[in-house]
Amino acid sequence: MALCDRCSRLQRDNRAFKSTTDEVLFVQSQVKRIDHEIQRLSAQRVLLQRRLNSIAATTVVLPYEILSHIFKLVCPPLDVTATTELSTSTPTDSVAKHGGLTYPTMPLTLAAVSSQWRDIALTTPQLWSSAAFTLYQSRNIPNARALQALATRSAPCPLSLSLIFATTDEARDRLGNDIPPSLDVLRVFLSHSTRWGSLKIDGLPPEWIPVLRQARNATPRIHHLWLCPYDNSREQQILDIFTHAPHLRRVTLDNTFLSAILLPWSGLTHLKVSWVSIDECAEMLRRCPSLVECDFSRILSNAEFHPLPRSLPLDAASDTDPSAAPIILESLHTLAWSYAGDAWEFQLFDRILFPHLRVFKLKLRYDLTQFTFILSVLRRMLAHSSTHVHTLDWDLGCPWVDVVDILRDLKGLRVLRWVDEQDSQIVNTMINALVSPPSPLTGPHSVFLPRLTQLELRGHCHQVDVAWVKWIVDTLKKRWDLETKTGPSPSRLNQVTLALTCSNMFLVEGETLVKDELRVLEMLGMCVRIVHHHSDFRAREGWLDEV
Repeated sequence: MALCDRCSRLQRDNRAFKSTTDEVLFVQSQVKRIDHEIQRLSAQRVLLQRRLNSIAATTVVLPYEILSHIFKLVCPPLDVTATTELSTSTPTDSVAKHGGLTYPTMPLTLAAVSSQWRDIALTTPQLWSSAAFTLYQSRNIPNARALQALATRSAPCPLSLSLIFATTDEARDRLGNDIPPSLDVLRVFLSHSTRWGSLKIDGLPPEWIPVLRQARNATPRIHHLWLCPYDNSREQQILDIFTHAPHLRRVTLDNTFLSAILLPWSGLTHLKVSWVSIDECAEMLRRCPSLVECDFSRILSNAEFHPLPRSLPLDAASDTDPSAAPIILESLHTLAWSYAGDAWEFQLFDRILFPHLRVFKLKLRYDLTQFTFILSVLRRMLAHSSTHVHTLDWDLGCPWVDVVDILRDLKGLRVLRWVDEQDSQIVNTMINALVSPPSPLTGPHSVFLPRLTQLELRGHCHQVDVAWVKWIVDTLKKRWDLETKTGPSPSRLNQVTLALTCSNMFLVEGETLVKDELRVLEMLGMCVRIVHHHSDFRAREGWLDEV
């Protein structure tokens, strides 16, 4: 007989025994062997249990405050003010959705480990201070009761709440819904207004606005606000419950009217606006002198209905028309503008000065017709901020023949990301400009943008071959040598990425030479990557790797 590996049972051998006594003796020997194996495994189990107990003992002896602090580090709250549907900064496997409620699951996981961890998790209010409610999506759970339980367990911490009244797909279908949103949720929501920290209200229903205005609850702790009206096609009622919010610094407004919401504009430092008219954007900026970051997306061109007043020079008197005076944002260092394209939109830049702008992100639409005018506006805008700009992230949709001239005055530029699928010469122009040829005026070779450390170019090229790649590598090597002559410097170009589209595939002839030169650059400290469709030029990895 033998011990079966699968079921651990004795199997009869095919061997022949002389007598039954011999078979009994054999079975007894097998029983002794199995008993010995059981003892060995039992001893191993005891050792493993002791090791596990020692690990558990470590957590037991840790002070309550340390365990609570660890729990707070591993349980990030929901990012309720995010624009994504999930509205969370945590991984998707750390979030649960039941009906219309979204909440982090990590606190529940920690509470299931032991009775001690459960007590610590339940008495750590920061773990239960965030949730998202989709009120029109499902009525399978009592939302008011869930909100009250959340507020009770998280007291006295600030609350991070998201109240969504419809998903994107049903945003218009809900307008015909004759069932008003639950006022029970509203009453619980208002009763904890003093603890609002981060708040997102997507699709503010008209039935709630009178109740909100009448309540006039204090909001002393709110610091981040995201608002989107219920319906922008009807006349919006004014919402003024956030006027007394001394700590409100970040605001996101989506598809709303400036006249519909009263906010402490002068204290805002971060403003994100989308689907708002140009004239209202200008008025918002005029009211926000303390802005540090500003993000515009899909600004509506309303030249036909709301013409902008004529801009006046900085030294001109504006007593007769204060709205025409230029807007000077002294503190603004980051500006993002997405899906811009109408020349009328860029007239807004003519009315605003950013003397301390550091980061400028711009994404243009690909249907531009007046890019010459847009180019002149951008040139003037950067001229006022040339000494401070260190990061440009531009996604353009038209040929920019004067790109080098635009960038030439940005002596402090350190990071440049340039995307232009319409200009087939953008890569050649930029790489060729990295090292200026010798001339009687400038002297010997000089570097373009001397403080540049990161360069990323994405565009289209007519033809790409190894000779062209070798020219790029040689130019980068020449740039490195010129910068090295000036001595050690942290502002040396050390990261280059070229992502190209082209109908022609790379040629493999001469690949070893280019690869060796790439390896030399990497050893010196410059990381170069050239990506083309299915090919990836890198020093260490495969020569024509699939991307």
